[in-house]
Amino acid sequence: MIKSLALAALLVAPLFSQTPYERALVRADSAYRLGEYQTAIAIVNSAIALDSAGAAAHKLKGEILLRVGDASAAIDCFDKLVALEPKDPEALRLRGEAFYQYGILDRALEDARAAVAYDPTSIESYRLAAKTSRALHDYFAAVDYIEEALTYDSSNTALYFDRAELYADVGWYARAAEDLRAALEIEPDAPETVIALSAALATAGKIDSAYVLLNELVEARPDYARAFLARARLLYELGSFREAIEDCGAALNVDPNFVDAYLLRAYSNISLGMNDRACPDIERAVELGSREAEVARDLYCR
Repeated sequence: MIKSLALAALLVAPLFSQTPYERALVRADSAYRLGEYQTAIAIVNSAIALDSAGAAAHKLKGEILLRVGDASAAIDCFDKLVALEPKDPEALRLRGEAFYQYGILDRALEDARAAVAYDPTSIESYRLAAKTSRALHDYFAAVDYIEEALTYDSSNTALYFDRAELYADVGWYARAAEDLRAALEIEPDAPETVIALSAALATAGKIDSAYVLLNELVEARPDYARAFLARARLLYELGSFREAIEDCGAALNVDPNFVDAYLLRAYSNISLGMNDRACPDIERAVELGSREAEVARDLYCR
C-alpha cells in the first residue's frame, strides 16, 4: 500500500542515503508544492524513467496532472498505479477522482465503491461516492454514503456541508440548515459556515434568523469582506437596495478588489434606476477580469 507519508520520510532522510529515484521524487514534490507544475512533471518523468515500477512516482504525477486539470492524462497515471497496487484504496480513490473530473461517472463511482470496500474508514472515498451519485442525480444514495462516513467521523464538518448541499438539492432546506448548524457547533468560528447556514435559512423562509446570523457575523468579523457581501445579498433579495449598497461598500473597504461586491453594488444601483452610478463599478469589475461584468457593461452601460 502506498503510504501518504512516504515522501515526507524521504524529505528527512539523509541525502547521501537516497537513491537517484528517491532524490528525483523529493525534487518533483518540492516543485509541485511551489506550484511549478511543468517542472514537477518533468522531474517525476525522470523518476519514472529510473524505475517504471515505482508506485510513488505514478501517484505524484497523477496528482499533479489532476491539479492542472488534465484528467485524461491523470487517468493513465492512476491506471498504472492501480496495476501496481490493485488493492490500495488511495490508488483507487485517486483514479476515481480523475474519472469524476473527466466526466466518466460510472467508473468514478465504481472506483469509489472499491476504495470503500478495501478501507471502510476512508472518508474521502465516501465523499467521492457521494458527489458522483449526486452528479448522477441519485441524491438518496449520495446521502447514504455521507451518513455511512459520519459513522466513522462524526466531527467532520465537510460531511455535514456535503449532506446539507444534497438536502438543498431536493428542497429540504430545513434539514440542510440542521446540518450546517451541526457543522457550526463543531467549528463555531468558521465564517463560511455561518454564511451557508444563513443562506439555507433564508431559502427555507426563515429570513429573520438568517439576518440575525449575518448581523452577528459582521459584528464579530468586521475584517471579513464576505460577511458584508452575504448580508448585502440578503438585503438585495429583500429589495433593500440602498442597504445592500452600503454593505457592498463596507466589503470593498476591506477588499478593494472584491469583484462580487462591485457587481452587487452595480445591480443594486440599477434596481434603483441609477445606472450612472452602476457603470463605474461594472467597469472596475471588468478591469478585474469579470466576464459577467463584460456582459453587464453591454447591457447597461452602452
